[in-house]
Amino acid sequence: MPKPLSELARNARVELGKAIVGHTDALESLFLTIVCGGHALIEGVPGLGKTLAVRSLARILRVGFRRVQCTPDLMPADVTGSNVLNMASSDFRLHQGPIFTDLLLVDEINRMPPRTQAALLEAMEERQVTIDGTAHPLSPLFTVVATQNPVEFEGTYPLPEAELDRFAVKIRIGYPEEDDERSILARHHAGLDANPDAGIPRAAVHLMQIAKAVAATEGRDYLLPDDVKRMAPAVLRHRLIVRAEADLEGVTSDQVIADVLASVPVPK
Repeated sequence: MPKPLSELARNARVELGKAIVGHTDALESLFLTIVCGGHALIEGVPGLGKTLAVRSLARILRVGFRRVQCTPDLMPADVTGSNVLNMASSDFRLHQGPIFTDLLLVDEINRMPPRTQAALLEAMEERQVTIDGTAHPLSPLFTVVATQNPVEFEGTYPLPEAELDRFAVKIRIGYPEEDDERSILARHHAGLDANPDAGIPRAAVHLMQIAKAVAATEGRDYLLPDDVKRMAPAVLRHRLIVRAEADLEGVTSDQVIADVLASVPVPK
């Protein structure tokens, strides 16, 4: 391996380790794919640091970074851009969309409608986009990193095989191990970064912060287990998806949270 690349890889591991705890193999695969000029598909539930990982890699590699949040009504022009009439000169000028970058993060790609997926497919295959019949070259470094939520299906469009084949790798990011989650919370508690989006997983960080706020409003500089139990339903209920069969039986996310809390021993 050439020395500059080995040094870059070593620096990337160090810098990513400062921002993200765990998921070493997934981050390594993502780095290698970007270095090879391939596209990557990341599958994982929200709040696990996928966006942060891609943004951090863009900074480490010193390349341009843009992000597209996919929705069912996203149009091709929202991604590629469009020709806009210049009223002063009476001619059309290309307004470049977010696709004109080096590293493009496409969040929740399976929410992107088929027509817009087709526009992205051309860019991934040929590193160009066609706007009003004219082909526009993209950056020679153009890389797509797309994310999708594996458990949410409402309002989504399955990716066609032709598009899936354009991704060099599919990376799965799961929930962190217990030790990793403790390390994440310790970092935030120490005040290394007050932004909950600067680490993983988001729910645990929010629960810790709001429980600390409860303690502070009651004049305490320490947490009680009851502070966490009190706020857990508010923080977690919208993040839990109850299975259809359980929902039919009247099971709610609040009941699930209550059962989990009741099963956790209170620290002495």
